[in-house]
Amino acid sequence: MEYRIEYWSNHASDAHPTVLTISASEPALLFVGSNADNPGLEPVGTFRATPPPAETDALVHVARMLVRTPQSVVAAALPGEEIRRLTIALDSGPQETRHVTESSPPDQWFLRAEAAAVALAKVVRQHPKVALSAQTVVRLNGTGRVEVAVKLVNVGFDALAIPHPDFWTDGSVSIQVTARRNDVPLAELRNEHQRFLDLSKAELVSASPALVQARTITIAPHGELTFNFSADLALPQGNYDVWLTLDTALLNDQGLQIMRTQLVSKKEQQRIF
Repeated sequence: MEYRIEYWSNHASDAHPTVLTISASEPALLFVGSNADNPGLEPVGTFRATPPPAETDALVHVARMLVRTPQSVVAAALPGEEIRRLTIALDSGPQETRHVTESSPPDQWFLRAEAAAVALAKVVRQHPKVALSAQTVVRLNGTGRVEVAVKLVNVGFDALAIPHPDFWTDGSVSIQVTARRNDVPLAELRNEHQRFLDLSKAELVSASPALVQARTITIAPHGELTFNFSADLALPQGNYDVWLTLDTALLNDQGLQIMRTQLVSKKEQQRIF
């Protein structure tokens, strides 16, 4: 039995999708572009594994049932709308694509195939190949300054690299701190109730290990890289939710881009007196 099935979703991030591919001849491959759906906990990158046959067979079975059902009309996705898509090729048959949007309810066979794909993705995600996680500390000190530490950890099997801070200005890396009032009712939130701070080489105080002149920084498997920043961020008195978003090109150890990734930290509550 030959098959190739791809599940694509922008649930976590519109610009950093999740893509799972399984086939009869190769291990399953998972690309996770963003952890915004589970901030601070899940790594991003590529994952590769040969799942238990029962997990794979479950997806192939419901995918076969899905392509036998008539395809319903799906409205065009609106900008920023969540899209989930299954692309299915079975045996010698033609490739079929089924997708749903927020405004087009899926049928039962799509939901069952999606559930099987998500379950399979959870299995594959336990086997990181080129994968990155982050631990962050953001301190608002109440004097108009913010101190930020970002520790990147290579949790994968292979070495990886990210662009050197000297080259962040080309858009390959962006780091943003968000501070949003949590003591203001949602309906009353205005621009003045939140601040966005972009961090660049200009705000970089130190790095560990120390940086050397190069276009990229390589992180060995299980290795770590920490950036420390200090910047101006004047905030009015109040209670804030604070979090950090890091968007970076994920490179192999030769400096070639594998994919773009987004790491989002957990929200932390802080108070400015």
